[in-house]
Amino acid sequence: MVETCAFLETGSNTTFCTEQLGLEGKKSRLSRKTLETANALSECFIVNLEILDLKEELMVELPKFFSKVSLAISRDSVPNQHHVNRWPHLRGLKILGIDAEVGLLIGSDVPEVLQPREERESTDGAPLLHE
Repeated sequence: MVETCAFLETGSNTTFCTEQLGLEGKKSRLSRKTLETANALSECFIVNLEILDLKEELMVELPKFFSKVSLAISRDSVPNQHHVNRWPHLRGLKILGIDAEVGLLIGSDVPEVLQPREERESTDGAPLLHE
């Protein structure tokens, strides 16, 4: 079992992990389209994994996703309790945190993970929260 942070990305149609998680799979080549490139080819592994939330309440199988050397997602992108406490509409919300880099980018190919569990409406330009 490995603890890592997951970045939920509705703008991606594919799920990725970093090779630092130590997962093994079938070697493959992946063609990606981004804002900057049309057909960027990269070496990757196709892997399978089961993920579990920190409360150990939700387990999801990721049947097919891709590993990359890095995800280029800063640890600063992960909200923590200090960020949450700054906004009145998020008072009372507790975030379980871990000291880890972002090792998973979960895309729209895993909709059960992206489904909001709770929504809180923002005011005065405060960030929206989908827990």
